[in-house]
Amino acid sequence: MWRILDKSAGGGSARYGYAGTSRRASLTLGAALIAQTFVGGAGLSGLDAFGRTKDLNYTNSSSGTIHRYEYNYDLSGNRTHARVVQQPAIFWTGETPIPQGTPTTPHDNDRSYLYGYDELQRLISADLGALDEGGPGVPPGMG
Repeated sequence: MWRILDKSAGGGSARYGYAGTSRRASLTLGAALIAQTFVGGAGLSGLDAFGRTKDLNYTNSSSGTIHRYEYNYDLSGNRTHARVVQQPAIFWTGETPIPQGTPTTPHDNDRSYLYGYDELQRLISADLGALDEGGPGVPPGMG
């Protein structure tokens, strides 16, 4: 079984970690500037019981979230929503001073998606907006 462990090009590098022989479980970019892992306290906590992604979290070298997707699925295995948290680019680049006009406010759930399916389980909608905190609905006018 062949798999990529390291990839370097143009001064950048990527390191991959695996669970078993083929399941990619982690990614580290650069000198740990950005990391993503499905591994948690009890095994692959970023995956559900069926091996689907439920928590995709990219962090910086100080373990702060840069970009995070939290997914949920229906009984048919369709992704029902993705809750998104995204820090501004300046958060992880370490640039100082902050260039004029650079967004400095994080996006917390205002770039999330709610997916809809027809009776044949075909994707028919992907609404962008803020998910209701009490459930996975995007409020009217946000889609």
